[in-house]
Amino acid sequence: MGYTTAFDAAIPPLAARHAQWRNSKTPPAWTRGFYVLMGNNHYVMRSIQENEPQKLKAFIGWLLSAAKGFAPKTRQTPAVWSRSGRAMRAENVSGLDQQVDHF
Repeated sequence: MGYTTAFDAAIPPLAARHAQWRNSKTPPAWTRGFYVLMGNNHYVMRSIQENEPQKLKAFIGWLLSAAKGFAPKTRQTPAVWSRSGRAMRAENVSGLDQQVDHF
């Protein structure tokens, strides 16, 4: 019948309003939505570091509601900041056990 589903894989919370607007322009028969990017969020990382699952659960629920997202996107690896010459640059984490600075 031509029905389909379209989800955007990683929308930062600040871009959620634009994503909602863009989704409104798709055909009305489509199921559409987006995942809210939370993998690099400092509050999420700090809550995990301090072993505060209730705060993390409440924050994720609030952020999903505020952004009107479908689900959290947490697979995005945090950046590890390194000094290269005089400039700071971000590098992806290469493994599960790699230390993330400040966390």
